[in-house]
Amino acid sequence: MNIEDHPSFNALADAVGKLDADRRQDLMNVLANQADAVLTVSDIAEITGVHKMTVLRWIKSGELRATRIAGYKINPIDFSLFLEGRKTKGQS
Repeated sequence: MNIEDHPSFNALADAVGKLDADRRQDLMNVLANQADAVLTVSDIAEITGVHKMTVLRWIKSGELRATRIAGYKINPIDFSLFLEGRKTKGQS
């Protein structure tokens, strides 16, 4: 499945509209180019602009789904669903 065809992709595109232009472009590039790959904790931290420990807390709390194989691996679609779930009430 092409990531643009996933039902959450359009919602993700809307959600990242609130990010600054550089971070938004980084996120879209990662998702488009690695749809069949996985993201690492470092990738997520870089994309979202948070510390790696914050990403690990999201994983350990169950907010962000990940598979633990030689570190944590995150499916890009799971990451998009995570972002969708973090929308505030004022976002559409």
